[in-house]
Amino acid sequence: MPPNCTLVLFDTKTPTMYIKSADMSGMPSTRTFKIEEVGDMPVGAASKSEVPPNISREEIEGFENRISALEKQIQGMTAKSKGKAKEAAENESTV
Repeated sequence: MPPNCTLVLFDTKTPTMYIKSADMSGMPSTRTFKIEEVGDMPVGAASKSEVPPNISREEIEGFENRISALEKQIQGMTAKSKGKAKEAAENESTV
């Protein structure tokens, strides 16, 4: 088997799959996997971590208000830093 190569081999008698790989130096390794059908999952099978929580309209509006307040703070900070940069540039030009 050439270096940096991977082969997938299937057993015709059992539900088994083999992945044979060779690294950069050509050293081979083989991993074995069992093939099994998953089938249809029941509707309630999803865990609670996968299901997004229900959010009320009031909570959404609260988040929107908080985001708006943060945007205003950022805009104010940006305006102040631009003003300071302009002052510094003016001071350098007068020196």
